Amino acid sequence: RTWRLANALLNRQIPTARPLALVEKRRLGRVVDAFLITECIEAAQDLDTMLALRLREADERQSWRLKQQAIEALVPVLRRLHERGFIHRDLKAPNVMVQWNGEPEQAMRVLLVDLDGVRQVKRPCPAAEARALGRLSLSLDHCRRVTRTDRLRFLKRYLARPGRPEPDWRPLWKTIEAGVKRKRARKEG
Repeated sequence: RTWRLANALLNRQIPTARPLALVEKRRLGRVVDAFLITECIEAAQDLDTMLALRLREADERQSWRLKQQAIEALVPVLRRLHERGFIHRDLKAPNVMVQWNGEPEQAMRVLLVDLDGVRQVKRPCPAAEARALGRLSLSLDHCRRVTRTDRLRFLKRYLARPGRPEPDWRPLWKTIEAGVKRKRARKEG
């Protein structure tokens, strides 16, 4: 399943680690275990680690620029994922890999990994998109330098489309915030 999903994503220009081989362990003709071998993603860190390490070392101006670069790299990938009929039910910062050497003039490359939570649908419903974006937001909670303002900038950029540069972001923001609040309460309680 993951092999097919990875190839389906790649065929739709949604970056992920290229699957190279699938190894299955069978018992009495039934698959009991399987391992997917993918390409090595050189010079990559997950989004969580990259932001935590880079923002810790950065001054305020560098920090703002870094977050803007991350938003500009991440938004098209997630928008394309949803527009092309996929929803990632385990979208969180550790499942987003960022290839970047740290140079401000070099663009970041974002790839999605851990495709077990990816489902192909005709069109993701707004509630599923909100849940996915909420999970991503919640996974960055411990990174104190990622602020509510940064999250709102991300959402506005995600919603912006040609001919609709200033989208109505408030309803989706409220939905995401309510979902994140419920998840935080479940984690703490």
